[in-house]
Amino acid sequence: MLSDFCYYFISSSLMTAFLLSSYYHYDKENAKKLIFNISWNGTYYYIKTKSHLQALTQSYNEASDSDFESDEEDDLDNASFLLFDSKNLHSLNLTNMEDLEDISLNNFNTTITLLQNGAEFRRILETDLKKDEIKFDIIEKQFIQVELLVDDKEVDIHHHIKEHYFKNNTILDKEFLLWFLNYYNYNDISLDSIRSGKYRLKIIDKNVEMLDLESHEGIILLEDDSYKKVEV
Repeated sequence: MLSDFCYYFISSSLMTAFLLSSYYHYDKENAKKLIFNISWNGTYYYIKTKSHLQALTQSYNEASDSDFESDEEDDLDNASFLLFDSKNLHSLNLTNMEDLEDISLNNFNTTITLLQNGAEFRRILETDLKKDEIKFDIIEKQFIQVELLVDDKEVDIHHHIKEHYFKNNTILDKEFLLWFLNYYNYNDISLDSIRSGKYRLKIIDKNVEMLDLESHEGIILLEDDSYKKVEV
């Protein structure tokens, strides 16, 4: 019985590969789109099945909680403000935002500001805030997969997103991506394509729902352990 299953599975796979190869030679662009859709939908249903199995044993929630378990209060004494200029790809670290007044920026144009506490980052939208006014309130993992589609590439960027899961944090908009890809050394991705908005994000969230983000959109992480897609 197992040998029959393997025979039919392998035969079907070979036939599918042959048909896709033939179609690729006939219509390259549409074949690429078809192959991507097959791959993405295959990933989606795999994750959906896996998520249901994990839900039965409650291991998903335990794994999500273990990513961020901490009984200690935030200690921001060693935290620093990180300013980023996405045009010139320059960064500037400050202990306090007041120090900015004493620094000659030499055409440094801040496009995104974050408070960095070790490996964790909190987006700062109001630059007059002091450290003790900023909270690193953890929320549960919102996304199972985040893929960046740019220049015919599909790049999984989900791994480092876990370092940004904090209440009221704004992530995954264009300026965030420019900093994110530069900071985490995604050197094979053209930042010029990101700047010009020629990209798309495909996301599978914790409820195994699929959503797309365009270059004019971002995500706000909400206080009730959820998120909202917003125009930026």
